[in-house]
Amino acid sequence: SATKASAGKRLGDDPEMRGYKRIHLSEKTPEGEIVWEYGYQWREDGLFACAVVEDEDHYPAKLTGAYEDMIHRNDSLQFFANGGAKAEWNDNDFDNDDLEGLVGDTAEGVKTMVNLRPSAATGDVSSYFRREGNRSAYEIFIPKSLLPGVKFEKGFHLGFLLMVNSRFPAKGAAAAFSTTGKIFPYKRPGVWPDVVFR
Repeated sequence: SATKASAGKRLGDDPEMRGYKRIHLSEKTPEGEIVWEYGYQWREDGLFACAVVEDEDHYPAKLTGAYEDMIHRNDSLQFFANGGAKAEWNDNDFDNDDLEGLVGDTAEGVKTMVNLRPSAATGDVSSYFRREGNRSAYEIFIPKSLLPGVKFEKGFHLGFLLMVNSRFPAKGAAAAFSTTGKIFPYKRPGVWPDVVFR
């Protein structure tokens, strides 16, 4: 669920993300293991989301080569939102009310890419990143103008997904860890968990 954000909340004003009611996950794949937490806050003007990842090695995204090599094959955060009617479980593609993008730390600072946006949507996603010790903290803000079908009011259910990408050089690969657990969620809005505005 998403708790109500204060009117004065701004990205990065809570570097430890203590204001979020976070869910703790520990996941393992053939590529490696990761421990992370995530949480949501909402306000009448949009949605905040955060992910705090414990990862001994940090591999910032590169800004050369193909899109997929730039960010999601390195350490990064992807986000997906169903901005319209609830999708069916067996829906296997994006439609015109879905939002998809990602955030990565790069040599040139934090970069946010919105690759798919709902019809008639305007605006951009704002992001914050902080690396301290073995912890990476990501925070994003999605304005309501990017989710025109969403009612930012108490009780609304939003299909929303966060996915952490982590590079494991010993295996020569990156692995994805998401809020859907073992169910791979890409292009599957029907499996994106409901985030309820509390």
